[in-house]
Amino acid sequence: MRMTMRKIVFVLIVCMFSISGFAQYEELESVKKFSRDRLEEYKEKIIDNKGLIGSVNFALILQNVLIPSLEQSADDSNAAAGKTINITLKDIPMMTYKNGNYWRALMEQTPRDSSVLYAHAYMHAAFGDIPYSDIYFLLGSINVDENTRKELDGFRKLRDKLYVRLSKEISEGIKLHDEGKYAKAIEIYDKAIAKYPEGALFYYEKGLSNMIASRDTNDLKLKNTALAMYKICREKDPFFWRAYQGDDPNVISQLKIFIEKVSPFYTGEKRDVAAFRAFAEGCEQMELYPFAAHARLKLSLIDPKNEKEHLDKFFELIKKSGFEQADTLKEKFENSKSADKEKPPAPTKEK
Repeated sequence: MRMTMRKIVFVLIVCMFSISGFAQYEELESVKKFSRDRLEEYKEKIIDNKGLIGSVNFALILQNVLIPSLEQSADDSNAAAGKTINITLKDIPMMTYKNGNYWRALMEQTPRDSSVLYAHAYMHAAFGDIPYSDIYFLLGSINVDENTRKELDGFRKLRDKLYVRLSKEISEGIKLHDEGKYAKAIEIYDKAIAKYPEGALFYYEKGLSNMIASRDTNDLKLKNTALAMYKICREKDPFFWRAYQGDDPNVISQLKIFIEKVSPFYTGEKRDVAAFRAFAEGCEQMELYPFAAHARLKLSLIDPKNEKEHLDKFFELIKKSGFEQADTLKEKFENSKSADKEKPPAPTKEK
């Protein structure tokens, strides 16, 4: 019996989504589900702040745009029915550091809690972007209560299970690489990348196999492929220091900055104000402006002696991050602070 073109396309779509569903790691799906659930909770927590315009508007972005899309993507029946999934990992910047409501919400919530920052972290984790979520969790955990600490421990347990699974997934590839069977190893890495495109480790290992193979054969094409894989790895995880390889002076400079300024605070070697400041400076020098901006805002709270310096840097950095109305936000913030200073003290009741 002949099938119409429309039926054929429908069958292919169903098969495609079915295959992608089976391809996902169970551990990855656990991380994504945990993150979706937490986003729902943080949305409710943030939206309860009546009168805080930025907070409410940011929560509405979560409620009306992000969360429905995440729920839809988790439901294969929606995909099979041809419903369009609009939001991807690439859309997060427009909902966060390029969005005025996000920065305003962050400033409204801080220093009472880090709900907005944790919501940002879970946005990344809900798409399987673990390295970026880890960095935002770190920035938010500068001041964390016991309940939130338990919540983060729950996330990290799921994350660690995923990392164990990813390591096992490519263990055969690493073994083949060590045996000098680079092409076979690369096949393993390519299969892993197809299942989990956000896996920075996969791109690093693929780059390494291409690089060693290029040295054995003097094949420039393999070397260029290796450098391209290292670059993708750095984009997926900017703190994956082993991927800062090659003879590009900029890459070498960034590795030096990471080791000297970013790594001590990031790895937990040092967690004092000086190390946090160095982390912020290093992120800026590595052109990781959103990380640097978040760090500067936190520094304005924990290093009050240098509050003005940190806030000036903060507004400069959110502009570099792509938020075009940064100057306007700064002006409103400064006007608000001036108005607060000019308010007469509240009258005291006579005894």
